Amino acid sequence: MIEIQPELRALAPAGLYLAFRLRIAYPAEEINDLPAALVPYYTRKTFVIDDPPIRWAHFNKGASRWIDVMEEDRRGIISAARKFGMAYGAVASVRCPITRLMSYILVARNDRAYTDEELALIEKCLIQLHETDLPSGTPMTQAELLALRLLQSGMKTKTMSAELGISESAVKQRLLSARKKIGGKTSAHAAQLAADAKLI
Repeated sequence: MIEIQPELRALAPAGLYLAFRLRIAYPAEEINDLPAALVPYYTRKTFVIDDPPIRWAHFNKGASRWIDVMEEDRRGIISAARKFGMAYGAVASVRCPITRLMSYILVARNDRAYTDEELALIEKCLIQLHETDLPSGTPMTQAELLALRLLQSGMKTKTMSAELGISESAVKQRLLSARKKIGGKTSAHAAQLAADAKLI
C-alpha cells in the first residue's frame, strides 16, 4: 500500500490522483482522492482519453501546471475541474528507463497557482514514491532491477555479464542483493516477485 507523504498531501487540498507504476495503461496501484462528485462525471464523459495533464504525463517527465499543458483541451476538461473546486492544478510524471514503468500524480487546489518550488517538491515526492516503495521496503538499485529484468527475459549470467560489460561475479552479486531485498528464495523467484510487483 502506497503512503502519500504529508508534504505532498498538503499541496493537494482540493484533491489528488496517483497512478503508481504504470505498465502500458494500468497502474500497479492508484490513489484517487479527487472530489467524490467529479469521479462519476469524469467517467461518464470519458474524459480520461483527452485529459491534457494525463496526456502530458504519458509523454513527459518532470512537473508542470495544468495551465501550461492545456493547449489542446478540446473538451473543456480543465474548466469542468474548476466546477468541482479544482481551479488550479499540477501534474508530475516519472519513469524508469530500466523497468519502463512510470508513475504520475495530479494535484489540485482552489486558491492559487502552484509555485515553481511546489512543482519541484511534487516531483521530488513522486520520485521518492516511485523509486523506494518496493515490496520489501528496501530500495533496489537500478543495476539490481536491470539484472532481474534480464534474468526474467531468460538471459544467463554469462550473457548478462557480456551485455552489461561487467564480470559474471558482479552480475551474481547484483542478483543476490536483489534477491535479499525482495525476499526471493532464488534469483529466478526474485525476478518473478519483481515482475509481479511491476518493478521490471
